Amino acid sequence: MILGQTIFPAWFFQGMEKMKYITFLNILAKLIFTVAIFIFVRESSNYLYVPFLNSLWFIIAGILALWILVKDFGVRFYILKIVSVNHQLKEGWYIFI
Repeated sequence: MILGQTIFPAWFFQGMEKMKYITFLNILAKLIFTVAIFIFVRESSNYLYVPFLNSLWFIIAGILALWILVKDFGVRFYILKIVSVNHQLKEGWYIFI
């Protein structure tokens, strides 16, 4: 679940005032999770499926959100060099702190 919440760009949708994406993706993830619980958890011994399914749908919602960023908003992702990150942290340390 942590991975799914980490990659979910709620900050972007809030900044762009497009909260409908957050709502839609969260409802979709929770709805699919609920349906999956009824399908896959039949006995008490299947209790390990619950956290797995919950985490899986959070990750899928995060991936779908990133796909929406690229498709609808034209956002591009780049891999930054460590040197660049260190430079920015040193230049803006007072803001970062």
